[in-house]
Amino acid sequence: MPTRKREGSFMVKPATGWLHDDRGLQAGRGVFFTFPVQYAGSIVMESSLRALGTDAQTDVTREAIAKVAEGTASAKRADADYYPGAESYKFGRTQINDFPVKLSISAAGCLIAPIDAAEDSQEYISFHPMRLISLAAGGENNFFEYLGFVGKDPDTGVRECFVFDCMEYIEEALSTLGQAFVLAANKPKAPKRPEKVVPVAEPFAVPQDMAAQLYDVAANDGYTDIGDSAMGPLYDTAKTETGEVDDIASELMGLMKSEAQCIYDTVGPDASGSIELNPANPSGLVEKLNSTDPVALKPAKKTDGDRPTWTYFEASRTANKVDLDQMKAKYAGGESIPE
Repeated sequence: MPTRKREGSFMVKPATGWLHDDRGLQAGRGVFFTFPVQYAGSIVMESSLRALGTDAQTDVTREAIAKVAEGTASAKRADADYYPGAESYKFGRTQINDFPVKLSISAAGCLIAPIDAAEDSQEYISFHPMRLISLAAGGENNFFEYLGFVGKDPDTGVRECFVFDCMEYIEEALSTLGQAFVLAANKPKAPKRPEKVVPVAEPFAVPQDMAAQLYDVAANDGYTDIGDSAMGPLYDTAKTETGEVDDIASELMGLMKSEAQCIYDTVGPDASGSIELNPANPSGLVEKLNSTDPVALKPAKKTDGDRPTWTYFEASRTANKVDLDQMKAKYAGGESIPE
């Protein structure tokens, strides 16, 4: 097989523009762009990559991809799959999964869910906040269709590289991840949340920088019917880059008005009591995004199976974390390889 190398950075906006509407990836509320992929597995990264140069970081990530992918039945290392920057790096335990999942990406982070889980199901495998994902890379040569990202568990502090075989969608998945990284990095700093606000779980919340503003409009401005004047600054965030109100902007405006009114109805003008910022149902927004998105509309190379699409996960129903051993048993797949 001829060598296949990657050039350039997927973090740089292409001359033709990003694949997706920024507003979709920034929407929060459980809205993600989802790819059907094979979850190859993960490998523990024993130390931070921060001290390494950019090329060495990429080499370490590609070596992690190769180590995990080799543990599946799908790919084997070629002579060209050698990464000098990873020679001295120590890897830990490798977890081989090798089963299909939904890899869902937004500026909030990456959500991994069972491939057969309905949007309103109660199952997900893991969520990795963008603020804890340090880097990502696409594979090369025999691992060209693979993607890996390095994320740290917010509870345990364990750092792992999570590896996926994206098959025919590798370029779109890499570009989507790059777009989400850039949007997250350029996101406005979130205002301090009022003490009485109870946050929704991070993957499914109203965007943090918007939450306090919604609360202030509803609870402090004293509008029993949230008017356009009070919501104006927030409505501006929903418009196109040229200030137009298209179908997507209309859906976002409706969500914000509904959420603000719900806050007001709960706490009243004196902001008494506490409020959980439950997002309004974004199904209309997802429908509008899918009707214009070039990746969602692109004809599939394969006639069967799932396709990339905008999806949303409902906070109140996506509650149960799936056990990986149960998933592996279901697909008679993975095994754990000692370090």
